[in-house]
Amino acid sequence: MTEKDTLVYTFISLLLFTLGIFIGIFNHRNIIEIVRLIYNLGIHGNVKITIYNKVYLFAFIFVRNTMATTLNISLGPIFGLFPLFSLLFNGYLIGGIVSEITKSFGLVYALKGIIPHGIFEIPAYIYSSILGFKVAHIAIKKSFQGREFIDIYIQSLWRQLKVIVPLLLVAAFIEAFITSSLLGY
Repeated sequence: MTEKDTLVYTFISLLLFTLGIFIGIFNHRNIIEIVRLIYNLGIHGNVKITIYNKVYLFAFIFVRNTMATTLNISLGPIFGLFPLFSLLFNGYLIGGIVSEITKSFGLVYALKGIIPHGIFEIPAYIYSSILGFKVAHIAIKKSFQGREFIDIYIQSLWRQLKVIVPLLLVAAFIEAFITSSLLGY
């Protein structure tokens, strides 16, 4: 893997994520129902999350995001399809939620809900997708065989543990304890 490959996968990841955000902004009609179904959250009224215990909320967010980023890497070898769809879909969710919240509560409120934890969570998520694309590239190039494929795959999973998981831990803490206070729930 070269630096050029990393730049290409970074560009692709950012492009897909941004495209997903724009799709969500312009097609957010059913976003609350989609979020409720996917994450099985108790969303009532305008977007109030009614989880009674912030420690539980922290654990829920951390586990959910860790699973998503791990899947980006571990399922990356399947032609990079999981990171591709995952970037589009998560961008769509963010765009749709921000659009819906902005409509109901204003842009400042929506940004308060995204930015504090998003500065940690979004880069971690995008980095996991970049690693997933790298693993896909090597898997295809090496026909899922050989030492280089195994080394890249293992290195990517180690990066998940050493870089991504700590970022997600900070993001989940901020989202559960700080963002929830900023938004008043």
